[in-house]
Amino acid sequence: MIVRYWVWLTMLVIGCARHQSVGPASLSGPDRVELPMYRNPGAADKVFVEVSLGDRTPRLFLIDTGAAVTAVSDRVAQDLALSVKRQPGSLVGVAGRTPWSAALLPELSLGRHTLQQIPVAVGVTGVPTQVGLVPLDGILGNDVLDRFRVTVDYPANRLVLERSPGSPMPKTASALFYNGQHPMVKTTMTVRNDAGITVEQPVLFQL
Repeated sequence: MIVRYWVWLTMLVIGCARHQSVGPASLSGPDRVELPMYRNPGAADKVFVEVSLGDRTPRLFLIDTGAAVTAVSDRVAQDLALSVKRQPGSLVGVAGRTPWSAALLPELSLGRHTLQQIPVAVGVTGVPTQVGLVPLDGILGNDVLDRFRVTVDYPANRLVLERSPGSPMPKTASALFYNGQHPMVKTTMTVRNDAGITVEQPVLFQL
């Protein structure tokens, strides 16, 4: 993943549970898609993108690289008549450790990229349901984002998803590494010891 002028969210869930057993979601679409990002003036550090779930209703999802799994609201599950099942284990996130339920989402489209048969968490406690006056329908987690090279261009409010990256990484970008649950970034910490000697130490930060 790549973040341009990076600031990342660590908002939702860390999977510490077994998900329902299904095969990997299929992915179709072009090598590269650009999507507009949206901001809430009251919380400009959070970024959102429009998602289609196969019912021709545009839906707003929060982009959250701190989330191990993608989640949808109870309202979306009801609208799409998803079969929701209680899962063993729990999720850990903004509301602490909480029981969870899951469903299989038939389709999720980001522009011309379409994923099918995606396991999602449903109605996770502590996840906001509104962005101002606009309903928040879900959260895009790393189980979806890690299928792409993701470029988040904050100044341009643009999200770029690449399946087979051919373009060079922008000089203003910082590469992220996904460890299966969290995005990480390599950086260098410069410190000065008691003797006044400056030392540079490589550090890996979890975002």
